Amino acid sequence: GSQAIEAAVRQAAVMTQLGRVDEGRGLLEQLRRQFPPLGPRLTRAEAEMLVEADLDSAALGIYETALESAPDDDNLLYGRSLVYEKLGRFPEAEQDLRTILERDPDNSRALNALGYMLTVNTDRYEEARGLIESALRQEPDDAAVIDSMGWVLFKLGEPEAARGFLERALAMADDPEISAHLGEVLWSLGERDRARKVWDKALTRDPEHRVLRETVDRLTR
Repeated sequence: GSQAIEAAVRQAAVMTQLGRVDEGRGLLEQLRRQFPPLGPRLTRAEAEMLVEADLDSAALGIYETALESAPDDDNLLYGRSLVYEKLGRFPEAEQDLRTILERDPDNSRALNALGYMLTVNTDRYEEARGLIESALRQEPDDAAVIDSMGWVLFKLGEPEAARGFLERALAMADDPEISAHLGEVLWSLGERDRARKVWDKALTRDPEHRVLRETVDRLTR
């Protein structure tokens, strides 16, 4: 059943985290042969676990191969956009998300991802804000979208407004990237003790998180 498949996918991910990458990929390939209808789902799982293991080029190869036979698969395009961004290839990441939005202008996941990418990688903050606002109208209780709104407001020079969104997002999802964002906003507002508490709590759970670590090091050294 579906739980068995998800358990196998998780097993493959754990193998990869333990450095047994070929073994994990082999397990997913075996599942693909056994359950052809689950091929796209398992392909995405393989790419995602490779990204988690920082094997981004291998993950990109999987997405590109899969998209050759399924060019209209928005899930594959979305996954590839995230790998492109991680590799520093932002124009290609943006193009993949634009392609999704051309077909589905109300795709909240793509709207939020593109808005957040623009916020982080460019100074096109007003454009980013419009995209995130569109996503937020559709998903008003999504912590990731609320975090994006808070972060773009901070970039637009509205830290007090940003604080409200980020506090709400962190209350909904105890996520290290949200903690990094909220801490930076608090730091900018002069609430440095509170910022440190937010960061310290997140670092206790995830001391190697890239965004969190970079934020703390940049502001406190």
